[in-house]
Amino acid sequence: MQWSKSRAWYFDIDYIGKMFIATNLTFRQLKGDVMPRDFTGKALFTFFLYFCGYLPGLVVNIILLFLAWGDKDRYGEAPGIGCLVGLLLVCGIGPVAALVLAYYELMHLY
Repeated sequence: MQWSKSRAWYFDIDYIGKMFIATNLTFRQLKGDVMPRDFTGKALFTFFLYFCGYLPGLVVNIILLFLAWGDKDRYGEAPGIGCLVGLLLVCGIGPVAALVLAYYELMHLY
């Protein structure tokens, strides 16, 4: 018995690849390998830590960012790394840049 093209859809590699993309599954998830840690919740904790104190929030943010970069190198992805980078830019570098800019502007007023 010869298979027709319409009945052999499950042998088509392109169709299987599109099916994985459509269901948002990766081969690592299907094989059951270890997935990287999710840093989104940790970034939210760090955001609240910035309100408790600038220095503890900055230290925890930098430590978590290094851990996320290690997971990205190891697994190829690290969910939440963008949150940590954005948090470092807005809450870590932003206040220092605002203070430097304010100091510079105040010095040139007089």
